[in-house]
Amino acid sequence: MTKRMTTNYSIRQDLIAKIGDALGHPARVLICSQISEASEEGLCFSEIWDKIPLAKATVSQHITVLKNAGLLTAREARPKTYYTINKENWETYCSLFNDFLFDVAKKRKK
Repeated sequence: MTKRMTTNYSIRQDLIAKIGDALGHPARVLICSQISEASEEGLCFSEIWDKIPLAKATVSQHITVLKNAGLLTAREARPKTYYTINKENWETYCSLFNDFLFDVAKKRKK
């Protein structure tokens, strides 16, 4: 029987990987870019879908990934749902990624 190694990743490592996964598809990067350029109200699904050459179900799945990662927030305004950038989380993630990239670059110079 093979023993499984368990790795205890830090919270920081888990979060960096989670956000990396969420932004790991060009469509999700495009969705975030589009929403970030929108008004404070955000964009409804049809406004997002109109700008992306993908099936509705696929766009919906991408939005779900971004929401689950905490990158987007959703506001119900029946019959529509408006999506906005979760600014607080983005600021946290930017700082986290910046620190991570700086640490890696600093270690590479040694």
